[in-house]
Amino acid sequence: MSTAQVTSIILGMKNSSERRGLVDAVSKAELIKILGLDLNQF
Repeated sequence: MSTAQVTSIILGMKNSSERRGLVDAVSKAELIKILGLDLNQF
């Protein structure tokens, strides 16, 4: 998924907690990817 697609999805969300949840999930996924960790550890 491109950054533009993700941004449009986030902007399309009316509910701020939904948006926060997605941002948190994306942040975790990015961190895990950057650190090269195994997803099964979490």
